[in-house]
Amino acid sequence: MLQPHPSPEIPATPYLLIVDDDPIFAALLHASERPQLRLDGSRFAQALTDNRATSMAVGVLMDRLHPDRRQAFESLRARARSERRKVGEVAEELLQSVEKLNSWAGTGPGSGPPSRML
Repeated sequence: MLQPHPSPEIPATPYLLIVDDDPIFAALLHASERPQLRLDGSRFAQALTDNRATSMAVGVLMDRLHPDRRQAFESLRARARSERRKVGEVAEELLQSVEKLNSWAGTGPGSGPPSRML
Protein backbone atom coordinates (compact mmCIF):
# COMPACT_ATOMS: atom_id res chain seq x y z
CA MET A 1 0.00 0.00 0.00
CA LEU A 2 1.38 3.45 -0.89
CA GLN A 3 1.38 5.98 1.91
CA PRO A 4 3.03 9.36 2.29
CA HIS A 5 6.32 8.93 4.05
CA PRO A 6 6.08 10.47 7.51
CA SER A 7 9.80 10.99 8.08
CA PRO A 8 11.42 14.23 6.82
CA GLU A 9 14.87 12.52 6.83
CA ILE A 10 14.17 10.75 3.50
CA PRO A 11 13.01 13.42 1.03
CA ALA A 12 13.83 11.41 -2.13
CA THR A 13 10.24 10.46 -2.91
CA PRO A 14 6.96 11.57 -1.40
CA TYR A 15 5.70 7.97 -1.25
CA LEU A 16 7.29 4.87 0.21
CA LEU A 17 6.11 1.36 -0.45
CA ILE A 18 5.35 -0.11 2.95
CA VAL A 19 5.25 -3.88 2.92
CA ASP A 20 4.27 -6.06 5.81
CA ASP A 21 6.19 -9.28 6.25
CA ASP A 22 4.01 -10.93 3.63
CA PRO A 23 5.90 -13.86 2.10
CA ILE A 24 3.52 -14.11 -0.87
CA PHE A 25 4.07 -10.46 -1.78
CA ALA A 26 7.84 -10.89 -1.40
CA ALA A 27 7.80 -14.01 -3.61
CA LEU A 28 5.76 -12.23 -6.31
CA LEU A 29 8.09 -9.25 -6.18
CA HIS A 30 11.18 -11.43 -6.62
CA ALA A 31 9.53 -13.51 -9.34
CA SER A 32 8.76 -10.37 -11.33
CA GLU A 33 12.46 -9.41 -11.25
CA ARG A 34 13.83 -12.77 -12.45
CA PRO A 35 13.28 -12.36 -16.23
CA GLN A 36 15.08 -9.02 -16.16
CA LEU A 37 17.97 -10.53 -14.24
CA ARG A 38 18.22 -13.37 -16.77
CA LEU A 39 18.22 -10.87 -19.62
CA ASP A 40 20.88 -8.75 -17.90
CA GLY A 41 22.99 -11.87 -17.35
CA SER A 42 22.87 -12.84 -21.02
CA ARG A 43 23.77 -9.29 -22.06
CA PHE A 44 26.68 -9.35 -19.64
CA ALA A 45 27.92 -12.67 -21.06
CA GLN A 46 27.69 -11.32 -24.61
CA ALA A 47 29.54 -8.16 -23.62
CA LEU A 48 32.36 -10.23 -22.12
CA THR A 49 32.59 -12.35 -25.27
CA ASP A 50 32.63 -9.28 -27.51
CA ASN A 51 35.25 -7.61 -25.32
CA ARG A 52 37.50 -10.68 -25.44
CA ALA A 53 37.18 -10.96 -29.24
CA THR A 54 37.85 -7.24 -29.62
CA SER A 55 40.99 -7.44 -27.47
CA MET A 56 42.27 -10.42 -29.42
CA ALA A 57 41.53 -8.75 -32.77
CA VAL A 58 43.38 -5.61 -31.65
CA GLY A 59 46.34 -7.84 -30.80
CA VAL A 60 46.23 -9.46 -34.25
CA LEU A 61 46.16 -6.07 -35.95
CA MET A 62 49.06 -4.87 -33.80
CA ASP A 63 51.08 -7.96 -34.72
CA ARG A 64 50.36 -7.82 -38.45
CA LEU A 65 50.20 -4.08 -39.17
CA HIS A 66 52.35 -2.71 -36.30
CA PRO A 67 50.10 0.14 -35.12
CA ASP A 68 49.87 1.00 -31.46
CA ARG A 69 46.91 -0.31 -29.46
CA ARG A 70 44.80 2.81 -29.92
CA GLN A 71 45.34 2.89 -33.68
CA ALA A 72 44.53 -0.82 -33.98
CA PHE A 73 41.27 -0.36 -32.06
CA GLU A 74 40.35 2.73 -34.08
CA SER A 75 40.95 0.76 -37.29
CA LEU A 76 38.64 -2.00 -36.06
CA ARG A 77 36.04 0.52 -34.96
CA ALA A 78 36.19 2.39 -38.26
CA ARG A 79 35.59 -0.86 -40.16
CA ALA A 80 32.63 -1.67 -37.93
CA ARG A 81 31.13 1.79 -38.39
CA SER A 82 31.56 1.73 -42.16
CA GLU A 83 29.76 -1.62 -42.30
CA ARG A 84 27.18 -0.56 -39.68
CA ARG A 85 28.06 -3.50 -37.49
CA LYS A 86 29.13 -3.97 -33.91
CA VAL A 87 32.84 -3.89 -33.14
CA GLY A 88 32.56 -7.32 -31.52
CA GLU A 89 31.10 -8.81 -34.71
CA VAL A 90 33.88 -7.41 -36.88
CA ALA A 91 36.48 -8.58 -34.35
CA GLU A 92 35.02 -12.09 -34.33
CA GLU A 93 35.05 -12.17 -38.13
CA LEU A 94 38.71 -11.09 -38.19
CA LEU A 95 39.63 -13.83 -35.70
CA GLN A 96 37.78 -16.46 -37.72
CA SER A 97 39.63 -15.35 -40.86
CA VAL A 98 43.00 -15.58 -39.10
CA GLU A 99 42.15 -19.05 -37.79
CA LYS A 100 41.17 -20.17 -41.28
CA LEU A 101 44.39 -18.82 -42.79
CA ASN A 102 46.45 -20.46 -40.03
CA SER A 103 44.75 -23.79 -40.67
CA TRP A 104 45.82 -23.59 -44.34
CA ALA A 105 49.44 -22.91 -43.53
CA GLY A 106 51.64 -25.76 -44.66
CA THR A 107 48.90 -27.80 -46.37
CA GLY A 108 50.11 -27.45 -49.98
CA PRO A 109 52.22 -30.11 -51.75
CA GLY A 110 55.89 -29.89 -50.84
CA SER A 111 55.38 -27.15 -48.31
CA GLY A 112 57.01 -27.46 -44.95
CA PRO A 113 55.88 -25.94 -41.70
CA PRO A 114 55.24 -22.23 -41.93
CA SER A 115 57.99 -19.99 -40.69
CA ARG A 116 55.46 -17.75 -38.97
CA MET A 117 51.79 -18.15 -38.21
CA LEU A 118 49.47 -15.28 -39.10
